[in-house]
Amino acid sequence: MLLPLKEVEVIWLTLLGVLLVLGYFFLSGRDGATEAAPMRDDFIPTVSLEEARAGVRELLAAGIYVSDPPALNVEALKQLGPITREFFMTYGKIWSEGGGLELAATAVASSEHRPGHLSIGHSEDWDIVQRPGQDEVFIVEGSEGLASAPEICFSSVYHLLVEEAGKDSASRWAHAGR
Repeated sequence: MLLPLKEVEVIWLTLLGVLLVLGYFFLSGRDGATEAAPMRDDFIPTVSLEEARAGVRELLAAGIYVSDPPALNVEALKQLGPITREFFMTYGKIWSEGGGLELAATAVASSEHRPGHLSIGHSEDWDIVQRPGQDEVFIVEGSEGLASAPEICFSSVYHLLVEEAGKDSASRWAHAGR
């Protein structure tokens, strides 16, 4: 026995809706469970550029980061945004005490992992890149394919360093300005 056309349409639309929801959860890697985001005591709220600059100076003074005098790659610096250029002209090379993060003016080059971007350093297995002439900094997984590579964005190299120190250390900066 055939169902009236209207009931068949309702059944098909219901099945289509269920398939769309299941497809969304499958493709997005979600299992449907919702978890509250973990709260961090050392969370660093979005800060201004001046606060981030001051934070980097404080982190250097506290020994969280180490820097070398500028050894400039003038041609490479011309490709960078004004804030990043100023950063490298001031610090040259800066790295975390444990060696997991490093930014260096002499290492600025075309990114192997992100065409059209410049590599300005690394953090563990991640490449730190930015677009020529811009100051936003992206951290991308170096071993992943371009289509699936996650990326994390920071307003500037100063913001990156402050955030990384807040995650990896008990720095005084993590609690400053509250």
